[in-house]
Amino acid sequence: HIQTDLTKDGAIFPSKYSTTNNYEQFAEVFTTYILSPDTLKKLSPKSYEWIDSHMRNALAFEYE
Repeated sequence: HIQTDLTKDGAIFPSKYSTTNNYEQFAEVFTTYILSPDTLKKLSPKSYEWIDSHMRNALAFEYE
């Protein structure tokens, strides 16, 4: 169940547990991005854009 609790900067907390610390918030936003990206994009475009840009950068990285 995804909650729509937003911080003042528009970040989303996907569950009550994700409010316990930043690590859990990231883990649950990441999981939502992977399992239901359209839901994350609808509920928190800012969170979606943040994680999407980081994922794209990580996937484009080339090891030497």
